[in-house]
Amino acid sequence: MIQTTGCPARTVAAPTQSLAPEDYVELRRTPCYGRCPVYRVRLYADGRIEWTGETFVKVTGPATAKVASETARALIDKFRAAGYWNLCETYDRRITDVPATITLLHIAGTEKSVFDRAESAPDWLRESERVIDSLAGTDRWIK
Repeated sequence: MIQTTGCPARTVAAPTQSLAPEDYVELRRTPCYGRCPVYRVRLYADGRIEWTGETFVKVTGPATAKVASETARALIDKFRAAGYWNLCETYDRRITDVPATITLLHIAGTEKSVFDRAESAPDWLRESERVIDSLAGTDRWIK
C-alpha cells in the first residue's frame, strides 16, 4: 500500500519565470541495508553537473561535468510542465532494505522536493529520475 504525506490541498502553480543559470533539478539516492550507491547529482539550467558521491560508488566526493544547456533546460521544464509542484512530498511503501530517491526542483528561488521509496511515486516521476541519471551520466561515477 502506498502512503502519501504533504499533498497539496489545492492546485499549486509552478513558477513561471524564465530559467536562470542557477536553477536546477537534483537527484539523491539514499542508503539501503545492502550495497546501494549513495550520491547526489545536480543538473543546472546552464548545463553544469555537480556530483557528490558518498558510499558504494567509484567516485566519492565531488566531481563535475557538463551537458548542453538546452538539454538541461528541457529536463527542468519537463518537471515544471508535468505538475511537479502538485505532487505529494512523500510517496512511501513501508518496505525495509530499499533505497529512496529524492528529487528537488529549484526555480527562481522556489524549491520543492519529493521523497520516493520503493518506486511508489507516479510513473512519470520515476521515469524522470532515470532520465536525470542518464543525462548526467552518473554511471561514470558509480561503476
